[in-house]
Amino acid sequence: MMTTESTVEQALDTASRPALDLVLAIHRLVRGMRAVLPASSLNFTQLLVLSQLIGVGPVRIGELAQRVHCSQPTATTVVSGLEAVGFVQRIKDTSDGRAIKVSLTDQGRAALSHFGRQEAGLLDRLMAELSEDERETILTAIPVLVRLAEASVSEGLSPSAAADTSDRSRTSGS
Repeated sequence: MMTTESTVEQALDTASRPALDLVLAIHRLVRGMRAVLPASSLNFTQLLVLSQLIGVGPVRIGELAQRVHCSQPTATTVVSGLEAVGFVQRIKDTSDGRAIKVSLTDQGRAALSHFGRQEAGLLDRLMAELSEDERETILTAIPVLVRLAEASVSEGLSPSAAADTSDRSRTSGS
């Protein structure tokens, strides 16, 4: 069994220290926020699916899987669960009558908005503790972080590559 320390050392062999520090900081921030916020009825993958649908509109499940870095069967299961609670709906693809797209419902939009307001409120409170320069640094970095997030989708990680990444993060405890 590999220890967290040896996993971090291996990660340092393949990644720059600043990149690793950023990854760890992002994971710790998200986990810390999740620990403080009331439990959501949505899991992380469901939140990612909803956020993608609000951003790109109706998409096929295969594209959704690529965008949230999961397998197509996982995306199908997640979409089915979200459909069961009325957050998404399946619609015919107007460009190919045989295909189905997934779209966000008003109820799904409201759920994502509610969750987003909770997280944004907490982050606002945390950022209020920072100096003005520190807050400005974070605000300036937002467009860059958004571009990095979008680039990770456009890299087109295959589900197996995404699974490999997921396996590594489980091993490292993040």
